[in-house]
Amino acid sequence: MNHLDNHIIDALYSKINSKNDKFKISEQRFNVLFGISPTFYLYEYSSLLEQCIYNKYNGIVLYKYLYILDFIKSIITLFFSPINSNSCENEYAKLYSYLNIINVNRSQISNKKSLRDKLYKTFLFTAPASEEVVTKFHLSTKGIYYRKENINQIYYEIIDLLNLERYNHKKDISVINNMLTMAYKYLTGDNLSIPYYKPMDIYAYYFFNPLDFVNLYALERSVFYELLNNSVIGSNSFMKKSFIYNLNLFIINTLDDIKGIRDNVENYDKIISILLNSNLTLPNNILRDIKLGYSVI
Repeated sequence: MNHLDNHIIDALYSKINSKNDKFKISEQRFNVLFGISPTFYLYEYSSLLEQCIYNKYNGIVLYKYLYILDFIKSIITLFFSPINSNSCENEYAKLYSYLNIINVNRSQISNKKSLRDKLYKTFLFTAPASEEVVTKFHLSTKGIYYRKENINQIYYEIIDLLNLERYNHKKDISVINNMLTMAYKYLTGDNLSIPYYKPMDIYAYYFFNPLDFVNLYALERSVFYELLNNSVIGSNSFMKKSFIYNLNLFIINTLDDIKGIRDNVENYDKIISILLNSNLTLPNNILRDIKLGYSVI
């Protein structure tokens, strides 16, 4: 693992641990981590890249490359974005889904393919990316696809365009290109190494170890219910909320799973409220039917 890997994940950890509910880090913190101008990162880089795309690919293939640029912008705003550019819930779900893709990639959990693709859709939806990107981009073990085309090579080709031009900010461009390369490798599973999360409580442990989360539910249900109940007691945190979202993602497959929570968790009303809200960014058919009144608990 090189220092940039550490800084990419450290930026996400900083957002998780931020005091505000929009999961933002300051310009100062961003500059400390990456040593580049936040203004150039947010605005000028994408603008220059878009111009390069028009110069090189203007024609029948243009829109495909612009959709990939839209995907690239989703990764850019994952690490740093303007304060009021997205809702609090979307910012949470974007962080949750990206980090959980890494968790699933690193784990021995079954049905990785469906889990990764579901999380990837959530990441794109909450970025927010365009409808074309959300509906037509897919994550697989071989990389990311636009429709049926693997975009791995095109992705790296696009972010290398700025290296071929005579622009100022060469250092900033180089750092951002490396950030985008590393972030992409985390998505596809080509990079599985992440730095230790220092505020590691029991909720953080189960967030970073999804197979243990699933096994806890299967083998020690009473302990699971106790942790679930306590997740809505006291101060809120990213990891406590993620424990409930992971219930949506990994556990809830039948109405009986919901009934088990209802019958065994004192704070059921708070839990179900968060679960139903999670369905907005992490779709689950069981939760959808409850919310629409098709299923009665």
